[in-house]
Amino acid sequence: MNKEINRIFSIVFIAILFLFGQALAQRVVQVNQGVGTLNDAIDGDTTSTGARIDPNTIYELVDDGGLYLLTGSIENTDYHLTIRAADGLANRPILQPAVETGGGSSRAFRVRGDVTLQGLYITNLDEQNGLNKNIIRCSADSIRVIIDSCQLDYDTQSALRLDDPWMTIIITNSIISNIGKMSSPDNGRGIDDRGNEIDTLILENNTFYNITSRILRDGGGIINYAKIDHNTIADIAQRGCSIGEAVEVYYTNNLVINNGFLGREQSSTRSMVEISPIGADLVQQGIEQKISIENNNFWVDPQLVAVQPDTIDEVTIFDSTTAALVDSFQ
Repeated sequence: MNKEINRIFSIVFIAILFLFGQALAQRVVQVNQGVGTLNDAIDGDTTSTGARIDPNTIYELVDDGGLYLLTGSIENTDYHLTIRAADGLANRPILQPAVETGGGSSRAFRVRGDVTLQGLYITNLDEQNGLNKNIIRCSADSIRVIIDSCQLDYDTQSALRLDDPWMTIIITNSIISNIGKMSSPDNGRGIDDRGNEIDTLILENNTFYNITSRILRDGGGIINYAKIDHNTIADIAQRGCSIGEAVEVYYTNNLVINNGFLGREQSSTRSMVEISPIGADLVQQGIEQKISIENNNFWVDPQLVAVQPDTIDEVTIFDSTTAALVDSFQ
C-alpha cells in the first residue's frame, strides 16, 4: 500500500514539475534568411486586437552567416524584443536594410521597448551601398537595451541614438565600427545620448574602431552609473569618450590607440576622456561623485602627430577639468 502511495505521489510530483517547466518555457520562433523574413516574423506575432501573441518571444536566426534583408525598421513598443543567433553558428547572421521600391531604405532598428540582441551582425549600409542614420534608434523612457556578441557596422552618425531619458545600455563582447563620414567627422559617434539622462551605461569587453568623432557623445544629461572596462578603442578620429556629468564612473583596463589622431585646434579642449563634476543640485542632495580611472593604456602613433600642422595640437588624454577630477580621486 505504501509503495502504491509513493508511486502515485512520484507521478503527481513529476507531472507538477513538467507543467511548471512548461509554464516557464519561453516561446522561440526560428527564422530563416530571406527578404523581410525577420520583419514578417515579428510583425506577424500580433493578434487582431493589436496585442502580442507572446511578448516574451525569442526570435532565433538559424542560418549561419545568413542574409536577413530588412523591409523597414525592426520596431517594438512596450514589449521586450529578443533576437538572437542560434547556438553553434560559425558566422553571425547579417541584418541589412533592403532597398525598397523607389530606391529607399530604412535604419535597422527603432525601438520603443526593452530589446536584447545577441550574436548578430547589424549594418546600416543597405544592399545598394546607401548609408542610413542610427543603426538602433531608442525612443522611449527608461528602456533597457542589451547587446552581446554583436557587430554594429557602418552608419552616417551613430550606432545608438538615445531619444529619451533614463535608459539602461549594456553592450558586451561586441564590435562597433565604421561610424561617420570624414566629410563630417563631428557626426561619427558610437553612442549619442542627445542630452538625455542615462541611468546605467556598461561597455565591457568591446572593440570600437574607425569612428570619426568619439565612442560616446554626451549632450548634457547626467549619467548615474558608467562602467567602461576592458575595451579596445582604436582609430577614433577626433577624441575618445565624452562621459560628461556623471555620478559614478569606472573607466578601467582599456586599450586606447590613436584616439584623436586628427589633432585639435589650439583653442579646443578635446581629449581622450572627458568627465565633468556633478552639479550643485546633486551636491545639495548629498550625492557624492565617484570616479575610478585605472590600468588604462593610451598610445598615439608618433608619425600621426608628426604630420599635424603647427596650428594643430596633439589631443591630450584628459582635458583640464577631467585631470583635476582624476587628481581629486587619487
